[in-house]
Amino acid sequence: MTKNSCVIAFSSNGSRLFGTIFSKNVMEGTTSAVIKKDGMDATARICSVILESDFYDKMSTVLLDRVIFGDSNVADIKAIRKNTGLDVILVSQKKPNIKALMSLLRKHENYKERLQALSNAGNIYTYGPIFYQKEGLGIKECETAISALCINSNIPEPLRVADVVASGLGNI
Repeated sequence: MTKNSCVIAFSSNGSRLFGTIFSKNVMEGTTSAVIKKDGMDATARICSVILESDFYDKMSTVLLDRVIFGDSNVADIKAIRKNTGLDVILVSQKKPNIKALMSLLRKHENYKERLQALSNAGNIYTYGPIFYQKEGLGIKECETAISALCINSNIPEPLRVADVVASGLGNI
């Protein structure tokens, strides 16, 4: 992570993205956005939430708990990095099944665009019991950031809390 201290993390419940903003180990805020379940707007919505945030100037890193939100709305981590200037880390407790994800995405007319966004997530790395993909950080930097953000579990605290919020508020 760079000198900026805030991290924004996103999880989802259906067509609603939920984000938490942390400075070090303290939650500073929350945010949310609606996406189309089978759309292609997850990347744009994530970027707009980040860029419109009062915390944007303090942010260094975006954490995602998945690459596909809704049913098949792919978040393109290269585009998020390019549009926001922030490092992106995708963290999962289970190794992504790329073949199954590709099969899911091929059911859509614009599957080539979706597959490219999925491919842009890059290599899958293992760090302890978790899997991650990254954009903008080296492996050592990324693992240092993940380690610093893990407080109560093997998942970075901002993502863990975003998931709790998404689980609790997702149907509202």
